[in-house]
Amino acid sequence: APTPAAPLPGLNTPAASSAAVNPWPAIGAAVAGVLVLAGFLWSPRLSRTVLRRRRLSQKPPADSELPGYKDPAPELAWAELQDLSTDYGVPSTPSETPRHFSARLRSSSALGVAGGLDDAAHEAVASLTSDFERQRYGRTMTIAPSAAARIAVVRESLRNNARWLVRFRADWLPPSMMQRWVHALGAPFRAVGRFGTATGRAIAFSWRRLKGLLPQRH
Repeated sequence: APTPAAPLPGLNTPAASSAAVNPWPAIGAAVAGVLVLAGFLWSPRLSRTVLRRRRLSQKPPADSELPGYKDPAPELAWAELQDLSTDYGVPSTPSETPRHFSARLRSSSALGVAGGLDDAAHEAVASLTSDFERQRYGRTMTIAPSAAARIAVVRESLRNNARWLVRFRADWLPPSMMQRWVHALGAPFRAVGRFGTATGRAIAFSWRRLKGLLPQRH
């Protein structure tokens, strides 16, 4: 009987290139990329929300009735007001007084027009400013509405008067929080710079002293 011919190379055999491609690595990389992007976008929003709640939900300690106790609520509410205005395009400057900053915020288009739908926000900014000034200069505090409620009124007014791009930035990439992160990331470099400056001064001082001890040539 005739012997069956052996199959020729490349015929009747699967080619190496026809092997099934495993899609899971690509899928895993895509999912990881989506998670990283989501974390990048969500983290500033979450951090900003946590900071706001921590500022506005602090309760007085047990010894708050003792003489000399200084309520931190007005200062915390003022810090939140400054960050909130920064997020919506009206940042404060170190050189201006609280009253000047308050007047600039209330005169800006970001807060809307006083006397209309945004009148409550203007009154809230004015009362938060008064509370902070009384706390700073040690004046007698009067009973005022909740700082959290007044901040909520201001935030709602800022959102209603802002363009959608400003609202998106304030929600997901708030400038006040991003500035903190940039400052924190630059801290190691500033420390290295200060160390290098101090080292250079120490070397220069030591060299001047050493020169003073060496015999002078005539």
